[in-house]
Amino acid sequence: MYLEYYAFADFPFQLTPDHGFFFDSRPHRKAMAYLTYGLSKNEGFIVITGEIGSGKTTLINYLISTIVAHNTTVAHIVNTRVQADDLLRKVALAFGIDAENASKARIIDEIEKFLLANQKAGQRSLLMVDEAQHLTPGLLEELRMLSNIQVGGRPLLQTCLSGQPEFRRTLSQPRMEQFRQRIVASYHLGPMEAEDTRGYIEHRLRHVGWNGAPEIADDVFEQIFQVTGGVPRKINFLCDRLFLFGYLEEKQRFDVVDVQTIVSEMEEEAAGFDVTDAAADSGSPPPAADHVRPHRSMSQRELDLVAQHLAFVEQLLGPAAGGPREPEDDGEPTATTEDGTRDDAMTDERGGRVQNLKDHVAQLRKRLG
Repeated sequence: MYLEYYAFADFPFQLTPDHGFFFDSRPHRKAMAYLTYGLSKNEGFIVITGEIGSGKTTLINYLISTIVAHNTTVAHIVNTRVQADDLLRKVALAFGIDAENASKARIIDEIEKFLLANQKAGQRSLLMVDEAQHLTPGLLEELRMLSNIQVGGRPLLQTCLSGQPEFRRTLSQPRMEQFRQRIVASYHLGPMEAEDTRGYIEHRLRHVGWNGAPEIADDVFEQIFQVTGGVPRKINFLCDRLFLFGYLEEKQRFDVVDVQTIVSEMEEEAAGFDVTDAAADSGSPPPAADHVRPHRSMSQRELDLVAQHLAFVEQLLGPAAGGPREPEDDGEPTATTEDGTRDDAMTDERGGRVQNLKDHVAQLRKRLG
């Protein structure tokens, strides 16, 4: 793989958010300023939105790891496709409160007791909610009611909401007026400009030990910006393919033609998708012949690229990636809290994501033969 070929300490363009690679681009710098200001208020709601792959999760994780003070108890919720009672139960679980079989009233009472005890211990409480675009007005009202919990006129809970742009449409509804009045800071994270795109790529490369080899022509960065629009996840995907291409072709310098080659391959792969297979899987009849794009068999080189990607993912996931699904233990390390105790919520969430990825890889491996 290109990791060894280019003597990198790690893969520079992973798709999974990693705040260790955080790059202080202009839009991310402004977002950080708004978030930091909002946190200083220690009340209400902070809202951060952005397109898919814009770096919201990386920004928030970086904020938690570097900005949030040591006297802050942070609870993080990712899955927001739930009912009202389940959301409150998730909030309780994220703070380490046992509310598995409790009623709604009991859950709220236990959360209030926890927040009060946390405040008396000199700790502030911060709730981070990802994928907020899935929150209905009713669920947001539940969170607003939690923000009413206070002592001596001081709120005991602050909440940071991160989601895609459609979340702002939810907030703009007339019935959300009371909620909007509780928002102390809000920012929409946009894509990077061309200059920041180059800085972003070079930053990630230097982070893994790049010292100028392989050489990257100046116009490559502009080409990558034009193709990706300055969206971090798109940049990562394209650059990962570019360096894999460089490994396969034994390249020590990248030019614009190399980027164009990768883009063409990606477009051909997308065009080669067999829509009749998709129709068969869904149980729907295939489209009329005039609207079906001819299926193109993948070349051996493209098959090699796919196999390389699968091998890389399987290597990360461990030996069980291509095998049958394990009923309980998937081999993932158990998540712990700062005091070293088991964090079941984080462990279950991470284990579920890993298992889904393992199942997906197994299916791809089966189709690849």
